[in-house]
Amino acid sequence: MLALENLFLPIFETSNPKRLKTTTHDLFVQWDREEQRLSLLNEDDVCLATLLLEDSKFKGEEALHTLIKSLQETVTILEARGFWTNSLFELPFSIELIDKEFNTLEVLYFYDEDIVPITEPLLSGHRSELEDFLKQLLAE
Repeated sequence: MLALENLFLPIFETSNPKRLKTTTHDLFVQWDREEQRLSLLNEDDVCLATLLLEDSKFKGEEALHTLIKSLQETVTILEARGFWTNSLFELPFSIELIDKEFNTLEVLYFYDEDIVPITEPLLSGHRSELEDFLKQLLAE
């Protein structure tokens, strides 16, 4: 996990000339599958940091799934440490995994005081109940 944290941690370091200096609503983690590189971009597509993925678990057919899971865990760890509460992150705030062509592969993090995203862990074991509720709601 520490290696993926190194993609995010430098964005506030004063010694980093690419550090985040202005407020932003969005961060994008761009995955270059061929070069095994992640780039962290702000909403103006300015590269803030890069990280080479040297672990073999990020190669092969399961690479995308493994990368998404690892990035979500990293973002959650940083959230627990209060990393995303920095005043340079404006609400609503999101982090997305994108490919080289800027297509969204996964929304890794979304925060807004008024909106709670419904994600798979939240739905776990409740999908059929939610579907029944929506059918009843739409029938009325």
